[in-house]
Amino acid sequence: MKRPMLPQAGNATSSGTCAVCRFWQMSGSHRGQCRYSPPQSRVIGGMDADLIELCTVWPLTNEHDWCGRFIPVTSYGARRSVDTHSAWEGKL
Repeated sequence: MKRPMLPQAGNATSSGTCAVCRFWQMSGSHRGQCRYSPPQSRVIGGMDADLIELCTVWPLTNEHDWCGRFIPVTSYGARRSVDTHSAWEGKL
C-alpha cells in the first residue's frame, strides 16, 4: 500500500491531511471531528454533583492536521457532514 504524502504547511488539500481523510467530518470553519475511533466519555462540570454532565465527544482537529491513520476519502466513497446544530450531538 502506498504511504500518504506528508502535508505541506498551509495547504488543506495536501494528501494526508484531515481535510481529505475518510474519517474526518467538518463541524465548523476549518475544523472537524475525527471519527476513526469511537467517541470518548468526558465529564463536564464542577465539584457540585448537580452540575456534572457526562457526554461523549470525538477529537476535534483542524483541517490542516494529520495523523498516522489517514485513509483518503476516495478509498471508501463520500462522507457525510456533521450537523453541528443537533441537540443530541455529543450527548448520551
